[in-house]
Amino acid sequence: MSTKERLLRLTLAHYRKDGCSERDCHFFGTIAHAKEVATLHSSKGLILYHQVFSTKDTRGALERLKNELGAGWSIEDHDFTVELYVRDLETLRAIAYDPIRQTFPKKEAPYLSERHVVASLAWVEVFVQEGCVVGLGEDGVSAYKPAFEEFTAPDGPLSNMLK
Repeated sequence: MSTKERLLRLTLAHYRKDGCSERDCHFFGTIAHAKEVATLHSSKGLILYHQVFSTKDTRGALERLKNELGAGWSIEDHDFTVELYVRDLETLRAIAYDPIRQTFPKKEAPYLSERHVVASLAWVEVFVQEGCVVGLGEDGVSAYKPAFEEFTAPDGPLSNMLK
């Protein structure tokens, strides 16, 4: 992922369907569905696609760390989350309206619940990549340009990304 380019990230967090095991959910994402999804996404100009798996064990480990630190965190408990990184919202629209994408809900139905899917859209700025500090200028300040005020201005780059 570029360390000087802000990208939009769409996150969709899903619960497993009742009766679907953690193993079956992982099978769905990485074997049954991965090639079709990756092929569609890459054909539409997606920059990066992540599948994120959370299990009873990972949530338990986080609960223990939370208690150890005395943190007041709420632990997010979705089982399967996808992250799509794009340069603009138009790329997400192209994926969403593609006829192949229209077949996904039926394929997801045995594995993913339709209840409480949580979506978020934000931009990403990278500061550590592959163990190295990145995204900072020599002065130790963010190297992302333009600055926040210009980036988020009504006619700024963010508004163009969101069209």
